[in-house]
Amino acid sequence: MILTQDTPGVPGAAEYNDFFGTSVLLTDMTGDGRADLVVGADGENDQAGLVTFLKGAATGITTSGATAYGPSGFSVSTAGAPYLGTTLVG
Repeated sequence: MILTQDTPGVPGAAEYNDFFGTSVLLTDMTGDGRADLVVGADGENDQAGLVTFLKGAATGITTSGATAYGPSGFSVSTAGAPYLGTTLVG
């Protein structure tokens, strides 16, 4: 499966230098026993960064209910280019 920000259900739009997929983490974030996918895009919005969350389903990763979080979602300042999503640790 190939996912981009142009994949139906994935928030946002693929843009030059977003770097969607800079980092990826496959882990059970929801505690339901299924692997969820977290994708970093550290170039999003002039290096502010973005983290996209895609839930795992019985058939694999789904874009249904996908969400994206920029720096404000984590109370991170965008001053000085925080590069949110550069590194994901689970």
